[in-house]
Amino acid sequence: MNDVDNGFVMDDLKKLARKAKGRRISIQWVPARPYKWFELNKRIRKSIRIYQKWLPQHMQDHGVSPAMLKEMRTDIYLADNRQIRVESYVRDSRGREYVQDVMY
Repeated sequence: MNDVDNGFVMDDLKKLARKAKGRRISIQWVPARPYKWFELNKRIRKSIRIYQKWLPQHMQDHGVSPAMLKEMRTDIYLADNRQIRVESYVRDSRGREYVQDVMY
């Protein structure tokens, strides 16, 4: 659930997704990109920085070379049925795309 500074990051992301009214809130892990930090509160920004530092070691622990991933992101959005959805997207070095719903 990712408790940062006495609060859950997912709660903050759910609020942000509701305000975005269907627009996807994307956290781009690979390649890392600058964010419109004003859209994200301090807790979310802190969590992203923590996970960005941890990701290379996590990949190595699972036998994944960073060169194998061309893109990796997490999307949070409000679906048509008004439910919050979280989706993981990865594109590998061969151009293959993988999309998986994430349960939170």
